[in-house]
Amino acid sequence: MNPLYIVIFEDNTRFIGGDLQNSKWSLMPDKPIKEIIYRFFSTKISFSNYEAYNHLVEHAYINFNSKQITKSILLTKNNNTVIRLVVDYIAQTYYIDSVQFGKEYYQAATKGWKRGLTGYLPKTTYL
Repeated sequence: MNPLYIVIFEDNTRFIGGDLQNSKWSLMPDKPIKEIIYRFFSTKISFSNYEAYNHLVEHAYINFNSKQITKSILLTKNNNTVIRLVVDYIAQTYYIDSVQFGKEYYQAATKGWKRGLTGYLPKTTYL
């Protein structure tokens, strides 16, 4: 099974992310991120040279005993702008938009940001 994402750090080492049930985001080493390659459906997108990165998985409870993953959200920050990649697993769609930093998740700030790089031109590329 393919991982949800692959991280390439500034020192060119890699971290292989998990899946939607356990993304392993909190297990990632504390090193500056150079690039994240994010995979979903049959799409791969690379986000490189951003100042910071974050990842969220949204779910809904079907009943008291189980939950269903509804969305994954990759956040990238540059200056005061956050680029969001929102993947909707129910509708089988995705979109990319931008919001002000501090209002990235339902108009609220998020925790869990990881360091990226500064002084570079951020780039988003479909692979």
